[in-house]
Amino acid sequence: MKAAPQAGLEMKLRSLKLPSFVAHHGEVAGRAETGGWPFDRFLDTLAELELEERTRRRIERVLKGRASAGGQDAGDAGPRAAAPSGEAPGADLM
Repeated sequence: MKAAPQAGLEMKLRSLKLPSFVAHHGEVAGRAETGGWPFDRFLDTLAELELEERTRRRIERVLKGRASAGGQDAGDAGPRAAAPSGEAPGADLM
């Protein structure tokens, strides 16, 4: 009987885009029950896990983006940085 509510909870957590809650809620609930945690500590622990994993994923995306951009930063030379052939740099600003 516990499987149906569990599946419903996971579906709701996924729809709320809380992947860390989905991945860890069973484990954390077991620790909370064993340790006699109050409900707010249980939620705080899950929220902390979610925030840590979101930060980790954000850093991974940034690093992956930099690697795929060939190491160029936003300030690096891009297509507009080079002057058209035959013109002095900055001539288009006059």
